[in-house]
Order: sequence, then C-alpha cells, then structure tokens
Amino acid sequence: MHGDDLKPGGDPRGEEISPVRFRPLEAQPQVAAPRRLPWRRLGLILVAAVLVGAGWFTGTAIPVALHFEPEPDSLSLPDTWLSLALGDRVLLRPGSHQVRATKDGYLPFEQVIEVAAGREPEFAFALVEAPGAVAVRTMPPAALPVRIGGRELGLTPLVLELPRGPHQITVQGAPDFTDQSVEIEVEGRGAAQELEVPLVSARSPVTITSIPEGAIVLIDGDERGVTPATLSVGAGPRRLELRLPGFESASAQLEVEAGTPQELPPFALRPAPGKLEVTSVPSGAEVAIGTEYAYRGRTPVTLDLAPGESHRISLFKPGYERAHRTVQTLAGERSQLSVALVPQLGQVELVVAPEDAAVSVDGEAHGHGSQTLELVAIRHELVVAKPGYHAKTVHVTPRPGFSQRIEVSLATLQEHREATRPETLRSAQGQELRLIRGGRFTLGSSRQEQGRRPNETLVPVEITRPYYLAEREITNRDFRAFRPEHRSGNAGGESLDGDEQPVTGVTWEDAVRYCNWLSRLEGLPPAYHESGGRIVATETRNTGYRLPSEAEWVWAARYAGGKSGTAPRFPWGDELPPPDGAGNYADASAAGILPNVLARYRDGYAVSAPVAQWPPNAAGIRDLGGNVAEWVQDFYQIYPRGLEQSLRDPGGPNSGRYHVIRGASWRDSSLSELRLSYRDYGDQARDDVGFRVARDAD
Repeated sequence: MHGDDLKPGGDPRGEEISPVRFRPLEAQPQVAAPRRLPWRRLGLILVAAVLVGAGWFTGTAIPVALHFEPEPDSLSLPDTWLSLALGDRVLLRPGSHQVRATKDGYLPFEQVIEVAAGREPEFAFALVEAPGAVAVRTMPPAALPVRIGGRELGLTPLVLELPRGPHQITVQGAPDFTDQSVEIEVEGRGAAQELEVPLVSARSPVTITSIPEGAIVLIDGDERGVTPATLSVGAGPRRLELRLPGFESASAQLEVEAGTPQELPPFALRPAPGKLEVTSVPSGAEVAIGTEYAYRGRTPVTLDLAPGESHRISLFKPGYERAHRTVQTLAGERSQLSVALVPQLGQVELVVAPEDAAVSVDGEAHGHGSQTLELVAIRHELVVAKPGYHAKTVHVTPRPGFSQRIEVSLATLQEHREATRPETLRSAQGQELRLIRGGRFTLGSSRQEQGRRPNETLVPVEITRPYYLAEREITNRDFRAFRPEHRSGNAGGESLDGDEQPVTGVTWEDAVRYCNWLSRLEGLPPAYHESGGRIVATETRNTGYRLPSEAEWVWAARYAGGKSGTAPRFPWGDELPPPDGAGNYADASAAGILPNVLARYRDGYAVSAPVAQWPPNAAGIRDLGGNVAEWVQDFYQIYPRGLEQSLRDPGGPNSGRYHVIRGASWRDSSLSELRLSYRDYGDQARDDVGFRVARDAD
C-alpha cells in the first residue's frame, strides 16, 4: 500500500487532497474556555449522595411497630420529616413523633410517642368510637328537663351525644305533665337518631263549690280562684282551703289523680265566731262562760263566741267579789270587755318593834312603825326591816269583817346570828363539833383550894365570841390521814397506837399543822402560818380549824352548859375518889405500869382508852378530864394577881417557849392533877398528851 492510497478523511468521490508546507505556529497567549460539568457527572454525584444519606438513615433509624384496633383509614406522622415504611414497621429517628390516625365512625386519634435508641419499640392504640347524636323533643313541644342517671342535661328540645348502647332518658314533666322515661339503643359512631317523647298530662279538673258562694280557693296555700270554680290541679296529695270574710275557714285534703276529673261536695261555711277580748282590774281573774261556768282562762284572754247569741261572762279572783256580764258578738268581728273587780277587804293591826322599822306589803313601801292595814282578802307578804336588824317576813290572809293582830319584833344582826347558828358542825373526817356560847367566869383557883398550884392565879375572863369545840379528841386514825407514818407507840407494854385511841407523841407544832391540813381539806382559811421559822396563829381570826384557847377549854370544861355561877372542882364533881364511869385515869388496872394509882377506882384501861367511852359533860364535850391531856393554843404564862378588869377572849402571850397543856390524863391520880384548875405546860411530845380541834363560829 502506498501513501497515496491512505486518504484519511478523504472524499469518497475521490477528490484529491493537496499537501501543504508545515510551518510551526507562533507562540500566542491562550484564553481558558469555561469549564462545564457534564450532566452525566452531576447525576452520578446526586446518586452517590442519596446512597450515602440512605445508608446513614438506615444505619441510625429505629424500626417502630404501630398497632391500631381497629385499623385506621389513614395514618400519618405530620411533624416527622423523614420516615420509611418497612413491612409492618416504620423507620424513625430517635426522638418525639406525633402520630395521627383517622377512621370513619371513630374519634380522630392523635398522640406523641417517644422513640429511644437501642431498642425496637412497639405501640398499641385503640380507636374510640364516636358518640351518636340523639335529638330529643316532646310532643306536644315543651321546655322540660332531661335527665340520664339522675343528672340533668338540659331542656327539650336538645341534641345529646351518647355512646353506643342502651340508655334510659327521662323527661321531667312536673307540674303539668307526668315524668316519662324512654329506653333507646344508641347506634353511636356518629349516627344521628331522633327521640320523640309523648307527654301525659299530670293535672285534672277539680270542681269546687261553697255555701255561700264567693269563697277564695287556695290550693297548697296558693290562691287559685273563687267558688264556684273548676280548677286544673296537679296530681298528688293537695291541701284545699276556702276563705270567706265573716265565716270560718274550711279545709280538706285532696288526692288528685292525673286525668281523672273530680267534683267535690259543696262546702257549707259556718259563720265565724266573734272575738271578745276580756280584761280585768286587777288582771289574773278566772274567766268562765254560761251558767255551767265553763272555764276559758285568765285575764287578759280572748274568747271565741258564737255570733248573734247572748253569752254570760263570769270573772272570779280570790279577795274580790264575783263579776258577771252578758255580751253579744258579731261574726268575725273583735270587741272588748273590761271589768273592774270589787275588792273584799280585811283589817290587819300590825305592831312592830323597833317602832321606826319600815313596812312593805307585797313589795310596795307602806310607811314605818305600827299601823292598821286595810288589805284585800288574799295572802299578802309583809316585810319589816331596819338597818342593823335582821328583816322579818310574815304572811297574812285578811278575813272580811274580822280584825287580825300581828306583832313583829326585829332582832339585831348579832342576835339573829346567835339564834340561827347550828348547834353542831361535822368536819370532813366526821368529827362532831358543838357550839359553845360565851360568858363570864374566873380562870384559876382560890388559894384555899386543896391541891392548888402557884400558876393558878385567879383571873376574870369574858368570852364574847361563840366557838365550836370537838366533842372528842383526835384519834390515831384521824391523825394518820394527815401523816400516815405516825405511830403513838406504847407504854409499859400496852399499845397507845389503836385506831380509836387518842393520838399521842405529837408536839404542839404537829397539832396545829394537822389543823391547817383539815382546814385545807374543807376549803377553809388556815388558822396558822409560818413566821421566822416558827408556826404561829394568824393575826386575824378566821373560821379555820385551830386549837382551843386555854380560856375556851376551861369555859367548856367547867362552866358552859352548867348552872349559873357553878364550877365543879373535878370533871365529875367535887369529891374524891371519882365515881364509877367518871373517865380514864390512873386506876387500879395501871398499877403495874405507874407508881401512883387510884387504888379504889377501876376504869378498865391501863393506858389510853378509845375516845368517847364516857358520858359528855354539861356542854356535850367528852374526855376533858382523863384519857389524854391536851395541847391548847396559848403560850404558857402565869397571870399577874389582882386583875380586876375582865380579859376579853384571852389567847395568851404572843411568844414563848412552852405551850399550855390542860386536863388530866391516864397517867394522873393525884388530887392536884385531877382538878379542872390544874395547869401544865411543855414543848416536847409526850405519851399522855394529845389534842382536840376548835373553830370560830363567825
């Protein structure tokens, strides 16, 4: 092959292509042409990006199962920008996703789900049926309450949204219709239904007449018309009342049945009684009607009387003459009758002392002093009074035609207190205290009296204050209620500690502390208080329990209750030895215990005896001689001789070491000790010293 035969690019018709001389081109600047991305390459890039994104999404998305019952017509995730259905699951990125579903006949479904990485969640949902729409109306049309299950839903006509299923709908018809209940099967799922409820009248016509006509008719208190009348009345029990001026009201109880007409028998109205207001001067008179005296009350009183008739009215009041009146009244009208009663008087001569005392009759002042009173013949209360005196009240019923005399003498307040004080008191522990009224006497003994001691100075004394003194001495039982641990001990092998034996082994301070305890037990002010480490009597006397003063003890032992001016030498009289039953002293039975005894006397007790074994003295007090000697209030002193002026209610000095002890004990047998004038003293407890209590009367 020759070079001439290769005609590259040659014309097929055989034209000849001539060669040219080669000349190199001169170097010239070149301009770069715009680069264009070929469509093919762009497509490849996009495909690659999609593949990368899909790989990323499928690598990070989570398959989520969404189950619905029933299956929805539509399902969407409106807020999720990228999701992928994969079989029965949806690929979703982790996070919150809103799920929406719809189905015909069901309520729209919407819910947010949370998708978390690392697990494949499943969600199950139930679609809710839409309610049915039930239009309720009545025939005839009326606006009546509609209830379901006791809950009021509105007035007819109205549309109810109800879930599928049976429902009982009640229309309340009162007062014009009866209640109607209807069962309806609601189709639900948005279906529209209509319910027409027929109404039944709850009223009936009632015909009412009266004789005379024109009476106002009231049904259950509401005015409904005038007789004769035919009224539409609601079914059920009804109260009928007819009113006509000048006549008594008539009433009846009706039972109305729905749809059943009634025609009541005519009501015959009775003329109303006349009202008569009866008063009297004075008021409070008994009122009776007719010759049979039918009782009708006390004035002021209002009577119902038959109109157009004559009535005999009688009035009675104690101390006044009977009054009779004849009256007539008009039907339904009010009238008045006032009667001034004529008093029946009796004369009372009142004599009073002191003469200037004020007199009142039935609470009204009636002058001063003695006077003659004209009083109505009824019971009256007369009061006579004067400052500083105790007022007296007397009652009197004057008798017409007869004169009565009444004498009233007033006592001073002090005299009245004296006269009205109780003769005895009883303590919280049952101790009986007897009232001792005061008087004048001489404390001590004469120098000529055998057995007299130097401390028995004669002293004139006056006791001005009444007081109460215990009938018996305080027992061990009494004292142990205050101080449970106390024991009186024994003497010569004989016990002093029996419950009913007098307490011994107590100091004066023990005794007065017991008195304060007993006062507090009864809510009384204490008679003693602590001062400077010592217990002393209060400066102001009160009614608290205390020890008797020496003067009070002697007055009760020798003078009180006895004959004027007499003072026995011994508790039993003036002679030795004591008679049988005189008291508990150092008798023959104590010979083995005591050095000196009354050899010819026997009381049966070697030591102290139970209290109150022997008769009381003239003042009603026991054991003031014998058994145990007794602490008294006073500090010990020897009174100076030659006192002429009486000591009033003496209580001894204000201080001292010793206290006075009075009375003989079971240890005593000598003439000196057995005397009532004998005075002892001490500051220590002894086995033959006890105490008794006293208290002021005022």
